[in-house]
Amino acid sequence: MNLRLRICAVTCAVFVLSCVVFAAGTDHPTLYMARYNGSVSVNGIPQNAGSGVLSAGDVLQLGSASSATITFGPGEMVVVDQNSTLRLRSGERGARVELQRGRLEVSGSQSRLQDVRLAGRSISVQGQSKSQYMVSRLAQGDFVYAKLGRVSMREELLGITTEVPEGRVGMAGEPGGGTPQQSGADHAGKVGASVPSGYIMRANQKATNNAGDEVRWNDEMVTEAKGRTRVTLDDGSILSVGSNSHMKVLQHDATAQQTQLELTVGKMRVQAEKLTKPGASFTVKTPTAVAGVIGTDFFIEYDAQKKRTKVTVLEGIVKLTPIAAAVAVSVLAGQTSAVAGSSATTPVAASAGEINSATSSTATSSSAAAAAGASTVVVTTAAVVPAAASAIIVTAANRGSSSPHTP
Repeated sequence: MNLRLRICAVTCAVFVLSCVVFAAGTDHPTLYMARYNGSVSVNGIPQNAGSGVLSAGDVLQLGSASSATITFGPGEMVVVDQNSTLRLRSGERGARVELQRGRLEVSGSQSRLQDVRLAGRSISVQGQSKSQYMVSRLAQGDFVYAKLGRVSMREELLGITTEVPEGRVGMAGEPGGGTPQQSGADHAGKVGASVPSGYIMRANQKATNNAGDEVRWNDEMVTEAKGRTRVTLDDGSILSVGSNSHMKVLQHDATAQQTQLELTVGKMRVQAEKLTKPGASFTVKTPTAVAGVIGTDFFIEYDAQKKRTKVTVLEGIVKLTPIAAAVAVSVLAGQTSAVAGSSATTPVAASAGEINSATSSTATSSSAAAAAGASTVVVTTAAVVPAAASAIIVTAANRGSSSPHTP
């Protein structure tokens, strides 16, 4: 009898030990603790506020004014924002979070959470050890903000990885680390006017910045104190760069009407030609925002001290969307709105002072400033603050008889 008990005890011990070893050998547990606040449902079933448990295959949906926190391990969690939907999946090296809509923030070692995937796209997002980053799905595209540490976005079908440095925003799916691949000639335009001091950075070398100089793909227009530059793109669009600014022409294909600009600091006026080709796009990226332009004029500035992004529309309509919440407002011509925190203020009429500031800060001469009238685009950005990060897309515009080429 004692022998049987001993054999049974040994068998049980081996079984328990095997289970422990198996569990230790897996990259992630099968259950994850969660905490809900507000209107939250799992697999279509409403959940009470408080703690819950999630597993692979579960679909988490959040309504307005709601949030959820999923814990994958010690100090490793995902915070899901309001109006978001995600699905938990199993990966080869750990759990996966598939974001279908909305926004979430990942923090921790990311040892048990393999990556964040974007539903409907073969793109995975993964941070370094002890990283912190946000993933947002907006109407304008998918964005990743690297709050702490470097973040990698990998397009698995194409084998392309985009690295987003700490403190920067990347748009998922951009090839070559955010720099579009060139096809054919790389001519983008020419310098229309220049007020010293400033220069062009080309292949890490300084080039001249005088009227008539060529502007190519990947050229960065750099202006210093009191320096201003006006660039005429091949499609006729006008870019007026203010002082203490860095603007890079990532891509400009006049035939296909594909233009991507990057403003890393400072301000710029954009007078864009009307887009008429199928699939045409004209975008301006900053460290916190992306602006999609359809033949319109607007002024945008970022105040680092107030942590605020402000837009003043002079022609057309601008859809202002904070990345932090993905809730948009439409700002009409003559109106202004600001993003402070996770929401945009109700648009109100812009004052004469705001209009005057928008029309004078990028002119290359006093006469040009006077001729600018009320048709200006300025993009200003400074230190990256996620709460003030915004995405802007123009939804409609009609320039009428006004010319987009007024200097």
